[in-house]
Amino acid sequence: PTLLLLNLGQTTAFVLLGVTLFWYAIQRRRDWLAGSALLLVVIKPQVALLFLLVSALWIIETKRWRILAAAVLSVAASSLLAVWLNPSVFGQYANLLQLLRHDVSYYVNLGGFLYLVTGHHWMAFLPQMGGVLWALTYWTKHRRQWDWNTDGALVLLVSIVCSYYVFGYDEVLALPALLWAAATGRPAVFWTGLALTSPLQTFSWYQGGFVRFNPIFLYLAGTAWLLLYLLSIRKTSVKKQVRAGTARSLQRHLPDMPEVTNA
Repeated sequence: PTLLLLNLGQTTAFVLLGVTLFWYAIQRRRDWLAGSALLLVVIKPQVALLFLLVSALWIIETKRWRILAAAVLSVAASSLLAVWLNPSVFGQYANLLQLLRHDVSYYVNLGGFLYLVTGHHWMAFLPQMGGVLWALTYWTKHRRQWDWNTDGALVLLVSIVCSYYVFGYDEVLALPALLWAAATGRPAVFWTGLALTSPLQTFSWYQGGFVRFNPIFLYLAGTAWLLLYLLSIRKTSVKKQVRAGTARSLQRHLPDMPEVTNA
């Protein structure tokens, strides 16, 4: 997807930059930078919808309101700048949304594959609705021990898989999850799986001086990478759950331990 993105000059690279800056900033308690970084993510909200949803829930859970304030101010300032450059910009965007309401195109993703197979357009929305329900359930289960390196990367990857309106170049957002799986998962499983799934994205041909991709291979690429990620980090996830359970047990028993003093 990176080669396709660079070839077409798409803006998903800025979304990936925003996600990276957001993770970097929250780990260093630089909340104003974290909130400002979300401006880059909302460039394509349909691609990172689940990520944005969980980010909002995390901000509320942790009460880090500066992130929310920075995000709102950044979006407001950029919107004012856009209106200053083009006073009709929001009206034009509303007209575009009206056209998309009647759009019956196939998009190269899981929803598009379901639409292609069944012939029913409403099937294309099923992954998105299922993704929202999954994100809410996953957040409820893991919010107490939320880790952006693992949980955040997984949510971002699922966002791509479940998105209604996503193309092959948008799957560059799978890189954080794949890099994490390569670094911490089972090497044999990851590299074997990557060798088997990469042709879904990299099958291409040279024509007219540009690398062009056959879209039929892109429908299930995101889903294949999601399965690869889950299989690669399964053992790591078990270890994480064991460590979390041990920590909770220690927290319960430490207050009951007698105080040790030097005689």
